Amino acid sequence: MKKFLFFVLFTLFSFSSFSQITFDKGYITHQSGKTSEVFIRLDEMAGTPTKISYKISPNGEIKTADISTIKAFGIGETHRYIRHTVNIDRSPEDIKDLSRKRSAEFQEEVLFLRTLLSGENSLLYYKDKEQERFFIKKPDGEVEQLIYKKYSPEGKIIRTNNRFRQQLSDLLICEDISENILMKLNYNRANLMNIFQKYYECRGSEFQIHYATRKGELNLMVKAGVNFTNFGMKQDVYNIVEDFQYEIDPRIGLEIEYIFPMVNQKIAVYMEPSFSMYDAEKEIIIATSEAIPSNPNASGGYRALVNMKYHILDLPLGLRYYMYLDKANHSKMFVNAGASINLLFNSSEIIKSPGNERSDFDFNQTWLPTFFGGIGYRYNEKISVEVRYFPVRPLTDNGGYKLHQNHSFALVAGYTLF
Repeated sequence: MKKFLFFVLFTLFSFSSFSQITFDKGYITHQSGKTSEVFIRLDEMAGTPTKISYKISPNGEIKTADISTIKAFGIGETHRYIRHTVNIDRSPEDIKDLSRKRSAEFQEEVLFLRTLLSGENSLLYYKDKEQERFFIKKPDGEVEQLIYKKYSPEGKIIRTNNRFRQQLSDLLICEDISENILMKLNYNRANLMNIFQKYYECRGSEFQIHYATRKGELNLMVKAGVNFTNFGMKQDVYNIVEDFQYEIDPRIGLEIEYIFPMVNQKIAVYMEPSFSMYDAEKEIIIATSEAIPSNPNASGGYRALVNMKYHILDLPLGLRYYMYLDKANHSKMFVNAGASINLLFNSSEIIKSPGNERSDFDFNQTWLPTFFGGIGYRYNEKISVEVRYFPVRPLTDNGGYKLHQNHSFALVAGYTLF
């Protein structure tokens, strides 16, 4: 059973790692000026690219184009990248490496810049692992960096060059944009897009936004499935260990999931209250201190039929990471990790026969969390299936008997209500 579990998890992890590369419908503009419709792979987390992978058709060969062979590329109206030759200030932003000069230290580079907002004056954007820079494209086609720089003249006090505020004051001339508004302006995407939008609305000029602000999603799902579980019991007397058989038992519950808007809506947090149970019986040796290990049927020990009933409300809280397979069909893999607290029902008990009596190794309520991991598949934002793994979990230790839940896993299906 354990080998089968690890095989399933390894197979699914391998498949998800291979399959999460997705290509979206877009376009590229060649050196000649010709524009071709293609399917582009774009990793927003990596920042502004210097090259892209693309396909002529969804199932075509993967090709590569870089900044020396194409002039522009894009996906829909929200991802538009155009090649520009610009002066960019790459002054360090790490506190211990700050420049001592106040002025920008430009160097000429050929870069893809992302268009955030287009109009008479367009707002452009560049980002890499260490820096982000904003540019303005003027009506005459000139592209100029909006200057924001931290510096330390004597290597002690940190100062800031907010030249970008004066640059915007000279270009975005409108009665609704006061000096006080500009003085409070921060050098980030949201603030700069807002001031550009305010400028165009003030002038009544046409403009277009090319950046889609993502929103978080709240989902409610019904969940049902089965648990593959067994329990182990260790008696301190002579370390006798008994394992109950694996049982396939039902589980049912509800899941509340919130998908965060950042990181391309790939990260979510969820809670899934669910009810499950385990019901099995086995004839085991009940030992006493007088028992003889070589003869467990001696007067100090006896055999008894033990019936174990374990009914719980599982309260897991976890993180989920999605990996898109086919965005058109909303098809994606996901991995889970989290912790769970189990609430025992009063019906949970261990009964031994003969005598049909409750044992002295009853379940104890524990508030220690159980950690788990899982992997699954979700289709069309409605249907999901998941394999979830639970490690060994101690349940009770009353000084004579130790009860634990062995390695187990669950197969869970879900349907999204909204």
